[in-house]
Amino acid sequence: MRTDGQLEEGGRAINVTGKEARMLLHWLTWADTDYLAARRLLTDGLLLQGAALANTALEKYLKALLSLHGEKVVRLHDPLVIYKKVKECGSSLELDETFLELLGKSYRMRYPDDIEDGYNLVLSQALLLDALDQSVKSISDRVVVGNLDGAVKSKVQLLVEQRAPQLCSLNTALGSITKDALLSQPSLVFECRFLLGNYMGAEYITERIEDASFGREGFVQKSDRSFQLAYLPK
Repeated sequence: MRTDGQLEEGGRAINVTGKEARMLLHWLTWADTDYLAARRLLTDGLLLQGAALANTALEKYLKALLSLHGEKVVRLHDPLVIYKKVKECGSSLELDETFLELLGKSYRMRYPDDIEDGYNLVLSQALLLDALDQSVKSISDRVVVGNLDGAVKSKVQLLVEQRAPQLCSLNTALGSITKDALLSQPSLVFECRFLLGNYMGAEYITERIEDASFGREGFVQKSDRSFQLAYLPK
């Protein structure tokens, strides 16, 4: 395999060779794999697990961009922090910071026994799919990988060409459905809260997503014994 190549970020060609090229290709390949796995988990209804893999996918895509700008790749798993470092390099990439923050928050739930009191989380299947697909496309459209023989297509690009259902189904970024139409469908919701040493969790279907923000609270306490869910269960 040739290791010399050219990557393009936001229309500006950047040449990389040897070890740097191999490392960049590794980041992008790992990111693609995590993205496809995250999508599968989300469409199968495993929202918490899908959000955690979405976190690692965007972490790796953003680390690839950081490498393109000649910056040292930081050893952390918070996509919001890495995104801010990419922006400091002068990138015009625009991602939803509240979505990245939500992914980082979801990633912490890998070990629930280490979660502090008051932590709460709300995940909507429709919102996660839309934001993940839009974020990945925004990054992927900025990076073209090639070598002396021409452009090299990634697994995700090949699946797009094939209109593979595992990638193209319910994908607002690829135009298979509009965001309004996706949010108007019934959506699975997961939410939880840690309170006074207790864990409360719920999974349910809501008729539609009226509020497209990522800042909703889970299990909002209304009284000593009553809590309100983030969405209205179907």
